[in-house]
Amino acid sequence: MSLDNARIETAETAGNLMNIGKIIVPSEVLTKPSALTEGEMRTVHESIQSSIGLLEKIEFDGPVVDTLRQAPERYDGMGPMKLKGEDILITARIIAVANAFVGMISKRSYRQALSMDQAIKNLLEMIGTHFDRRVVIALADFVENKQGREQIEKLIPAEGKGN
Repeated sequence: MSLDNARIETAETAGNLMNIGKIIVPSEVLTKPSALTEGEMRTVHESIQSSIGLLEKIEFDGPVVDTLRQAPERYDGMGPMKLKGEDILITARIIAVANAFVGMISKRSYRQALSMDQAIKNLLEMIGTHFDRRVVIALADFVENKQGREQIEKLIPAEGKGN
């Protein structure tokens, strides 16, 4: 995406830290063998706010905490802060797409993992509403043309892979 090193590092750091707030989510919710209730889903989704609370007093080189704060935003402005399009930090738009992709291709206790092709298809369908076209296309290009598929498959345990 031709980003400078500061933005790359910010996205990487925020992506690595975004789920730290899940330490306060009850383990029975995170390991539940069936679909989560609406309240349980809300608890998991709100864990990013816990991540922000844990990290906001730490000084980072880039806008890591603001990236996490904006990651739940939707490209169409229907997110919690009502930020829209380019008003959302590019680093937040990147980790939002990456997080959605990883969530789709990962097996959950209540559902099978999607294939990378199906996950990309799903993301493409959400361009303009949930996600930034540029970010989704960059991910699809990485997966299809830059050996991303092979790199990602090395990270996924065999039992967690989609068809």
